[in-house]
Amino acid sequence: YLSESFVESDEKRMALYSRIALVSSAEEKTALSSELADMYGKLPKEAENLLWAALVKNLAAAIGAKAVSVKGETCKIMFEKARDIPEEVASGVRADSACLLVFGPSACIEVSGKRRLMNFLLKTTQKRGLNI
Repeated sequence: YLSESFVESDEKRMALYSRIALVSSAEEKTALSSELADMYGKLPKEAENLLWAALVKNLAAAIGAKAVSVKGETCKIMFEKARDIPEEVASGVRADSACLLVFGPSACIEVSGKRRLMNFLLKTTQKRGLNI
C-alpha cells in the first residue's frame, strides 16, 4: 500500500493507486517506481510490493488466469478449468522445472519463488505476442 507518510495527499494517493493498477510491463513498473522515488523519495517495501502485485495480476489476466495467490515462496496462477490454460502456457510449464501444473476442481500453475513467477509470466505473455 501507499502510506500517508510516503504520499501525504489522499487525492494524490488515490490517483497513484489508479496508475499502479494499470502497470502491465516490467518497463512500466520500473518507470513508475523511478517516478515515485523522484517525487517522494525511496520507495518503502509496501509500495514496491504493490507495484509488483499489480504487474503480476495484469500479466496473469493476460494469459487468462482468474487469480494469483502468493504465500511465502509458493506462487499460484489459477484458472477456472484445465482447458482454460492456453497451450503455450502449459508448454512453458512443462519446460520449466520450477513450475508445476496442479489439477483439481480448478487448475493452477505453481511456481516456486516470486522472481520465477515474474519471469514465467513475462516470458509467457511475450511468447503469446501480448502487448498488455
